[in-house]
Amino acid sequence: MTFAKIDDGYFDHPKIIKAMKVTVLAPLLDVACIVHCAKNLTDGLVTDDVIYGLVRGSRSQLDKAIDALEQVNRLERWSLTAWKVHNYLKHNPDRKTVEARRARERDKKRRERGYGNSMPHITSPGDGNKVEAYAPKSDDPLVNRLILLCESRGPHIEHDAEAIVKWCRLVLTESRLAEIITNLESKNMKPNHPRYLQAIVTTEGRRIGAKIPTTA
Repeated sequence: MTFAKIDDGYFDHPKIIKAMKVTVLAPLLDVACIVHCAKNLTDGLVTDDVIYGLVRGSRSQLDKAIDALEQVNRLERWSLTAWKVHNYLKHNPDRKTVEARRARERDKKRRERGYGNSMPHITSPGDGNKVEAYAPKSDDPLVNRLILLCESRGPHIEHDAEAIVKWCRLVLTESRLAEIITNLESKNMKPNHPRYLQAIVTTEGRRIGAKIPTTA
């Protein structure tokens, strides 16, 4: 779990007071952007497809809030499709720092459980007592994270995880997939197989009306 830092004098800041005079949605959207960045390790970036879904409001209301935050320099246009939260990395750790801390915490838990520096790898279904060092070898970070989440260590785990992540990317955005995996990691959930992620993505895809591929 990652925590976002909000100053206790936030609502007394002149920029926030000025933005609130334009619309009361402005500070809510500002805080929502900060929380989104902390939760998804975006280093302060919020894409256009995300920012309009962070708080409830019509498109025109959210445009007004975005404009108000831009006017007081709380949001900066980073690219044609993304915004940057002003000074986010001044007050919050970057992705590299958070991931390094999480890796240290995972290693500590593994050592406490007697696994050394690696997750357990059951080499065959019938040999439940044999444990070997295991580390995923994919070049895709999401695939590696999905593999480490799962309890199963069957011989086809990496191939299955790669196929399922590829399938999931046809349904949801990269940032949303990373958010789902981050949520599972923070809750210390251990699904038996990567298809658990596919089930979550299928449910969410149907809810938002996305096209669901037939197979992974």
